[in-house]
Amino acid sequence: MTVPALTIRSPGAPGRTAFPAPSHRPVDFGQRPMLVFWETTRACLLACRHCRASATTVPPPGELTRPEGRDLIDQVAGFGRPYPDASRHGFVVRTVEAPFFRRVVAGRRAGGPPPDGPLYRDLAGQLGQLLGPGHKQPSAHTTPTRDGKGIVFIAHDGEVYPAGFLPMGLGNVRDRPLRDIYTSDPLLRAIRAARFTGRCGQCEFADLCGGSRARAYAATGDPLGEDPACPFQL
Repeated sequence: MTVPALTIRSPGAPGRTAFPAPSHRPVDFGQRPMLVFWETTRACLLACRHCRASATTVPPPGELTRPEGRDLIDQVAGFGRPYPDASRHGFVVRTVEAPFFRRVVAGRRAGGPPPDGPLYRDLAGQLGQLLGPGHKQPSAHTTPTRDGKGIVFIAHDGEVYPAGFLPMGLGNVRDRPLRDIYTSDPLLRAIRAARFTGRCGQCEFADLCGGSRARAYAATGDPLGEDPACPFQL
């Protein structure tokens, strides 16, 4: 059985993601996510101050047991096939906390000019020096995912969140199936329907972009509020 991209993360270590064969059929993000992040543990010998996981040197109580973890993997497998992508230099460009980048990509694809500012020229020059000329057509991850739409995060204790940076618990896989939480939670349904307030609610790119729900929550206390970091003027 093929599964959504399951990224298994532990503090201090890069997540490892396994992709099955790609599918080009449209994905209904109301029924299944594209990325499932599972924080297997918060134990880490490094316990860095900047780590979003608030890592500890010993495993905290309440972590999912091995049988519970295996059951969780089976639940993720039950969602079905993912929708991976690629970019010009062979890297996957994702925009978890900068989703308005997808608005820029849409403008470029519609015939708009590339950026011409000094920062863009400097970064493009550095990229060329490091990797040489690009060997593929420019591309980027433009599937309209965001916290809770195509993305879901499972903490070490089984608690489910829209994303790792959005600390709003939705339920626990020990009590409810992951599929039930993802498909029926009222907050996730509102996020997927782009029922936002402020500029995000008025923006024509509300679904393609949708802003960072984590940043909106951090700034306003409302996960459906506007993203204060977006420079787009309506």
